[in-house]
Amino acid sequence: MTPQPRPAFKAVLIPAGEPPRIVDLPRGTARFLQSLQALCDTSCVQPIQVTSRWQAWLADNGIAEGKPVNQAATVLARTYSWPVTLYGPAVITGLRNSGNTAGLSPGQVEAILARTTAAPAT
Repeated sequence: MTPQPRPAFKAVLIPAGEPPRIVDLPRGTARFLQSLQALCDTSCVQPIQVTSRWQAWLADNGIAEGKPVNQAATVLARTYSWPVTLYGPAVITGLRNSGNTAGLSPGQVEAILARTTAAPAT
């Protein structure tokens, strides 16, 4: 019996200066990281835990790579008392209690989209 592929992770892509959108990320370390690198337009991504339930993946050297300030992602992070300025596209994924990356729940997607859509433009 052939094993069924596991469903993709639901995540939210927040491009700098563009509306956020839902994306599907493949499971499996190599494909997952390659997808994040493509979405963040970089060769090296870094996760940053913003809450106990989700994290933001960004270019490891966004400032050095000349990425623009991501106003919507910055406002989202500051909503959760994380005083930071984020650069370049951000991909928001879920986070398990174990610290492993997870897909976002429908409620998390809705909350993130609501907060990023309401973010002021730069």
